[in-house]
Amino acid sequence: MTVDAMQKKTGKSVLLLIALLQGLALLILHESRLLNFWPGNDFAWLTGLYALTAIGPVLLLLSLSGSNTKAVVSWIAGFSLLAGLAGFYTGSQILPGTDSSHAELHFSMTFSLAVAAFIALLLIQRHTRSAENLSDKLCTLSWRNALTLAWSLLFMLAVWSLLMLWAGLFRLIQVDFFHELFTARWFYYPILSMALGFGVVMFREHVHFIDTVIGLQQSMIRFLLVLLVVIALLFLVSLPFTGLGVLWETGRGSTLILWMQAFLLLFVNAVYREQDARPVYPVWLHWLVALGVLSLPVYSVIASYGLWLRVDQYGWSLARCTGALIWLLLTVFSVAYCLLLLRYRERYLQALAPVNQALAWVVLAAMLLINSPLLDFRKISADSQLARLQSGEQKLDEADFYYFRYSLEKPGYDALMTFKASLREDQADIAMRIDRLYSEGEFDPALKAVVSDAFFASLQQQPEAPLPEGLKAAIGDWLNIGVLRQTQFKGAFLHQMDVNGDGEDDYVLDARAKEDWRETAVFYRSGDSWQVQQYRFQQRDESAADDETGVVLLKPQWPLLKIGQRILQTDSNWPSELVAEPAEPTP
Repeated sequence: MTVDAMQKKTGKSVLLLIALLQGLALLILHESRLLNFWPGNDFAWLTGLYALTAIGPVLLLLSLSGSNTKAVVSWIAGFSLLAGLAGFYTGSQILPGTDSSHAELHFSMTFSLAVAAFIALLLIQRHTRSAENLSDKLCTLSWRNALTLAWSLLFMLAVWSLLMLWAGLFRLIQVDFFHELFTARWFYYPILSMALGFGVVMFREHVHFIDTVIGLQQSMIRFLLVLLVVIALLFLVSLPFTGLGVLWETGRGSTLILWMQAFLLLFVNAVYREQDARPVYPVWLHWLVALGVLSLPVYSVIASYGLWLRVDQYGWSLARCTGALIWLLLTVFSVAYCLLLLRYRERYLQALAPVNQALAWVVLAAMLLINSPLLDFRKISADSQLARLQSGEQKLDEADFYYFRYSLEKPGYDALMTFKASLREDQADIAMRIDRLYSEGEFDPALKAVVSDAFFASLQQQPEAPLPEGLKAAIGDWLNIGVLRQTQFKGAFLHQMDVNGDGEDDYVLDARAKEDWRETAVFYRSGDSWQVQQYRFQQRDESAADDETGVVLLKPQWPLLKIGQRILQTDSNWPSELVAEPAEPTP
């Protein structure tokens, strides 16, 4: 269908109206979150409606052409509903009332649904095209859609930049009207959405120019594919001499191998476009590329071994679940391409089209399933890490409860509550650590008393003496409001000495959380209450023993200066002399 026919049947006005309605819908969703009315006060509905609103209109902008409009709208409506349901489920996994930004959850959902939408767009366009357009294969359609959307987004950003320039220039001459107008949500949401819609319309009208760009990038990738194949084959040849151990020591060996596979598959499809019957390489280079394709399953085997090692050592996590899915999809493509090559030999490229279309459905299904209860990576990771804790495979003092709290969302919460219920009475400190993650400082008073008593029972005083009235409470309060908590300290010393030279005893608390991390503070009386002065690490004295616990007072090299009303100190004030002998350690 020609561009003129498309404009007559669909018209720019309809596409711009779709873009405007999308902008208004996004504005309403944003305002509902800020003003706390439905759906903004319900994460499940909000996330689902965001997915529906962001995906559906964009697919319509890229697909409507005046041909088979009813079929296009029906397919897009069906997929948008699935995307909305996936968003609804993902939003239901967010714990309300928590202080996390949920960035990891939102990123994974956004990326996976974007991939699903891109593939769905290709399949919808392929399925609803008329007979005259059946030559538009998936590879060509994918590049057209990607470039059209990318340039439309750049056009939208250019419009926004010019509006900000406009506002900034007039603000310089104290005319704030344009700045207030252009930064108002009710203005920029519809305007930017319409700019995106106008960009899509504009670039769809220049499809021949886009095809020229596709041909240009194909020429560049044709060279890069040969280079990549050479790298891939040389790498495999080198492995028998270096071994796999060096590869896994980096911690990212499997990731690099998966990237290698992904680029090989992408470049093969970019170079060997389905409609190109002419050879793109000399015969010997063609078979070199074929040899690179045959090496893909070998990379899958190597990557699977690396993934299995990590899972066996540390259990499943979000990153490992994602890596396993990517590995599975790349392996399916790799094996399918190799089977085509072995069966059809030099004619295997002609069989890529139906295989790509079938595998596109597999990728689409996978992207939707990981945003559903059927393949929820957060649930898989939470169950795996919980099993490691319960079996003792993961030590309690090394357990990363923050990962459950800030990465695994609701499944992480459910897993920790199950684990907390299984704790013994002498593990109250662990239960308190779990409570603190979700209760914003409020926990079961009984747990708090048990943990506090255990901390002070292990406190080593130098010299041994009853604590003055109010000091124990002051120390407990300071520990609880700091970065480190009573439940995280491994030991502490309390030294009694006159630190500030006022003739009264002060108390130096040196609490150890890790081998290289301590919290040190001086508690001193001020009237009837205890005050605290915290100390920070300055430098290390290598001449002292590593396990030394005595306290020494050091006089600063440069004293404070008072000039009029100003009191000054140097930027670098290292200690220069001993003021008091070290406190004697407890025998």
